[in-house]
Amino acid sequence: MPENPTETASISNPLKPKNPSQLTYRDVSVRLFVVATVFWGVFATFQTILSGLLLSLPSLFGNLHEAFQPLVTFARIDSLRSNLAILAFGGNAVFAGIYYSIQRLCKAQLWSHGLALLHFFSWQAILVALTAATIFGYVQSGSLSGAPLAIDLAIALVWICFFGFNCAMTIANRRERFLYVSLWFYLSSIIAVSILQIANCLASPTGGLRSEPLFLGAQSAWLSNWYKQGISSFLLTMPYVGLMYYFLPKGSDRPLFSYKLTIVHFWSLVLLFLCDSSNRLHYTTVPEWASTLGMLCGVMLWMPSWAGVVNGWCTLSGAWHRVKQDPALRFMFAGLLVFGFTSLEASILSVKSVHALIHYSDWEVAHWDTFMMGWIGLTTFGMIYWLMPRLVRCNLTRSSYVHFYLAVAGLLLTVVPEYASGFVQARKWSQLSEMGKLQYSFIETLQSVSGLWWIRLFGQAVYLLGLLVLAAKMLFLLSARSTRQVSSVPPALSVVEGHSESPVVASALIGKPVLELASKLDQFAMLHWHRKLERQPARLALMIGLIVCLISFFQIALMLASQAYVAPIGSVQPFTPLEQMGRAIYISQGCQQCHSQMVRPLVYESQRYGAISQAGESIFDRPTLWGEHRVGPDLAREGGGKQSSFWHWRHFENPPTMTKETVMPTYKHLLTSKLSFLESGTKPQSNHLQGTDSETADSQFKNMAIKQAEVIAAEIIGQGGPLAYEGNFIKDTSAVALIAYIQRLGTDLSRPSSTTSSSETNKN
Repeated sequence: MPENPTETASISNPLKPKNPSQLTYRDVSVRLFVVATVFWGVFATFQTILSGLLLSLPSLFGNLHEAFQPLVTFARIDSLRSNLAILAFGGNAVFAGIYYSIQRLCKAQLWSHGLALLHFFSWQAILVALTAATIFGYVQSGSLSGAPLAIDLAIALVWICFFGFNCAMTIANRRERFLYVSLWFYLSSIIAVSILQIANCLASPTGGLRSEPLFLGAQSAWLSNWYKQGISSFLLTMPYVGLMYYFLPKGSDRPLFSYKLTIVHFWSLVLLFLCDSSNRLHYTTVPEWASTLGMLCGVMLWMPSWAGVVNGWCTLSGAWHRVKQDPALRFMFAGLLVFGFTSLEASILSVKSVHALIHYSDWEVAHWDTFMMGWIGLTTFGMIYWLMPRLVRCNLTRSSYVHFYLAVAGLLLTVVPEYASGFVQARKWSQLSEMGKLQYSFIETLQSVSGLWWIRLFGQAVYLLGLLVLAAKMLFLLSARSTRQVSSVPPALSVVEGHSESPVVASALIGKPVLELASKLDQFAMLHWHRKLERQPARLALMIGLIVCLISFFQIALMLASQAYVAPIGSVQPFTPLEQMGRAIYISQGCQQCHSQMVRPLVYESQRYGAISQAGESIFDRPTLWGEHRVGPDLAREGGGKQSSFWHWRHFENPPTMTKETVMPTYKHLLTSKLSFLESGTKPQSNHLQGTDSETADSQFKNMAIKQAEVIAAEIIGQGGPLAYEGNFIKDTSAVALIAYIQRLGTDLSRPSSTTSSSETNKN
């Protein structure tokens, strides 16, 4: 395996190379992406702190004007911080590292500097649009997979046409014959994310910026989780492993420990990463085969993941003194340790019995924060401390010590309380008395961990302080120092000139008294076939694409086919128009960030929430709102008069008056906002409206919604509620639509299959 190409920075700074054999690397886009990484890192961490404040102090912005209240709720801010962590902080860091290293590994300039700049500005525009869409509630469902269709299409366009094409052409024009291992991981990331993003664009517009996924029920939940798991794996883990394989040998001045181990590591991740997408859906209504496959692949993933950890660790062997001296290596080594921990933890959490206990608790949040703040965050900081002295002539050593200790302290102060909180929640939610009854209420459990939330908040503030140290130092250096840099590139040889073919060594078992199969396996283990593949990037990319497509197609086809085996429930009917509108409001307010709608087949869950969820109940859910974290109780069985309509009205107005010590913020703005009965984001789905023309359907849709709103309003008034609220009749408010949807939840099973819902009866 050839060693990494090493670049030699020139002290002089001519505008043109002195001879034709010397070219300049195009690092302007790298500098821009580094600056964007730090900026979005600060912004995303601030949003994390803000979401923590809103969770601990739900009435923090209770006195804001009603027009601004929905913009700063915990649900929306928490969803935003997840999006920014992946696409803004992690995404910009990936682009910076790849654009820098791909030129050195290919011994060639970026194919198009203009395309790289266009990529930068368009990606930042997407992030701004995504931030605005999340804050204003224009989302499909939860975090990450819930962006509006227009933004999903823009992400796919920029990723494929700007980033992917530029990298592919740079590799095609390379002056290095063989592709170094980092380039394998970059290619897999570009190809897999392209496929995932295209699949995520399979949605139908419903008016304005709103859209709905094409699939229903368990299929929608599985595809959403498949996308989320795939993006976190191929947009973050795969390119970051490639960056680790580039920067660790460079920083330690040592060759990569094991070439064969890297091959096993790479292909195992490509094969397994998209097969473990169901390991976060255990004990839900997805098919059992999908859950089992996710568990098996999730458990097996610890082996290739730890192959990378061992490879990185052994690469640093003999260079530990550099870890103490080099700030970049210090951060990367700490990130490598966290990566080993999160990889092992992820495999353990894939086990059904383990996941049954910790799912929906703060343990899931702790695992995510450890991954993002530890592996992604620390590795990113190490990469920045490596890049900055080479992009601008500066010394960041002093500030790096302060930042390192603040980052590590902030990480520990954040995740340790989260793990403790998750453990307490899992224990108390599942604990039964000697009589087999629930021992703790949901609110009692939340109150028992509220103190840990404040410690976590302090840790996030410490982590942000470290980021601000880096940001302040970077701004000072960029404003005070020249950023021009020249790097030497070898003479412009073609990929054929100057290279000689390595002779193919025959197996030592040929001619020995062994089976022919043994000699063939020995020949295969010499990896000459892989060396041929490394100098053919088109064939390597094709193989990666085929594996990703075949694995995805196989799972998706099975998932679609399994719908035929879902037992039909005759009493399950489509949502009424008003319920559809209430569901759209539920999604836009981000309620699914705090509430789940899935009662798993566990004793303590059925006792706490009601009858176990069945697959046939969600056949009209688009998208499914099963949730990932319970800050509030499960709502799958909340309807059917469990609480009166007036109770829900007062709960939106002032939650603590109905549930003491709740962490739910006020939603008073829903009581004053006037509802448009043809609001964009809803469309007729009732059976008897299908096949009618658009104008007639809209008219019937509106009349049916108005009639049901009058029924709900009459219930509220009859139970002691007001006829009007702040000048608006309550029948015309958004709260009535949301109450109609909540009262519908969980009522299908108890309704006779031969009759329609009460709400449909009222509309007729």
